[in-house]
Amino acid sequence: WFHRRFTFMIQNVLANIPKDWSVQLFVNQEWWENEILVLHPGMINLVKSDRVVLTPLPKHMTRLKPKQIMASEWIWQNVLADKTFWFSG
Repeated sequence: WFHRRFTFMIQNVLANIPKDWSVQLFVNQEWWENEILVLHPGMINLVKSDRVVLTPLPKHMTRLKPKQIMASEWIWQNVLADKTFWFSG
């Protein structure tokens, strides 16, 4: 059910942050390719823009809960910005 609102959620964030900000998505690459892009081809255009950056999660992190991911060193070593706004659907 989450994938049904995914595109809207990203578009909503982009519409409500400054134009010089971007959104970094940490994704399960398999889920992204098999579930999101298949149902929401418009996400391809968002990712091609300068405002959306995809960062695949390592396999061992794809089944973790958001709070477990946030507690990992890996996530903070791979955040592209010095300030973050974290949201999860």
